[in-house]
Amino acid sequence: MIIYYFLFVLILICGQINKVHEPNKYEQIYKPKTVLDNLLDFVYGKYVIVAIALVYLGAFRDLYVGLDNSMYFTYFSAISSSVKNNWALFGFEYGYRALNVVIAKLGLGYNALQLVTTLLVIYAFWRIINKYSKDKSISWILFLALGIYAQTFNIVRQMCALAFVLLGLIRLNDKKYIKFIFFVLFACLFHKSAILTLVFIPLSLIPLNTITISIYGLLSVGMSILFIPTLKFINKVFNVNLFWYVISEVEEFHTLASTTDVLFTIGLLFVFVLLFYAKKHLITSDNKKENSLYLSLFFVVPLVRMLGAYIMYPSLAQRVTPYFFFSILILVPTYLQAIKRYDYKYYRIARNGVIILALVYMFFLYAVKVSNGVMPYEFDIFS
Repeated sequence: MIIYYFLFVLILICGQINKVHEPNKYEQIYKPKTVLDNLLDFVYGKYVIVAIALVYLGAFRDLYVGLDNSMYFTYFSAISSSVKNNWALFGFEYGYRALNVVIAKLGLGYNALQLVTTLLVIYAFWRIINKYSKDKSISWILFLALGIYAQTFNIVRQMCALAFVLLGLIRLNDKKYIKFIFFVLFACLFHKSAILTLVFIPLSLIPLNTITISIYGLLSVGMSILFIPTLKFINKVFNVNLFWYVISEVEEFHTLASTTDVLFTIGLLFVFVLLFYAKKHLITSDNKKENSLYLSLFFVVPLVRMLGAYIMYPSLAQRVTPYFFFSILILVPTYLQAIKRYDYKYYRIARNGVIILALVYMFFLYAVKVSNGVMPYEFDIFS
């Protein structure tokens, strides 16, 4: 747990240094920046030191940090011994297989693979946060505290896919739809579930209002009700045994969502409602459209979680929501900045409240819930 506290404090220190250093940009308008000024801007202002720490700790983590990591290590070892015989082992997507082959052929160890995957994911988040976040400290704190960083150790292939989707999102915000589609297709080479993110395009074009919210909600409920009957119908008409494959052979379908998961979903819905109704009062016209996209992405998360709970498939949230949940990293700083323009006193209360709540949730997630198999947190560099 001490590693997470270290990263938490490092993020706050970067924010404080940046805050102290920032007035110099305006006070010395006619004075060129010194080398030290530029260095501070790069290392602290852009949170490069935070990104380096996240990559370093991710690359040299213990093999058992992350539920799936031992499986990935087994695959890398098999590929290192024989590409021909073990290329299709576990049925991983081609992009992830090729990455393993390249690193194995270069004679590099498994830590090199962890370095590449962690570097890719952290770089993508670093680009998104630097480009769109109104408060980088808050974004990085949420990245750490909400378990997004922990997911980079567990669902490695899917987080690599998310990294390419995030890089594509930058193009989508510039209305470069073909380039976004290209990034999504490339992401599918690491995890085929990334194809779902093509829905970002209609979500970016359709304004978020009471009508669209109602439609999204009805679609989620309708899919929940029709999912199992549809599988049965397909099985009956085409005789493909799809229903029994999905229902009988997938263990998660026999697992109900826990009380904690249900409460978390209700909490997300409450947060969404709060943000949606606050938008018209706080968000200025210059960034309403961009904010609407991230709000739409965030709304998908509780809808998917409800759908999964209804059909007794809670792990559906793990497969789908990572592609949408990241939006909270942009939304929270945006609203904090809006509160700051409205009333600085309320802004200080809200910002400090977010930091405290993030710290409490981080303790619950990593120390109490033992999220994603990342505890105890061990690193090769400390052993």
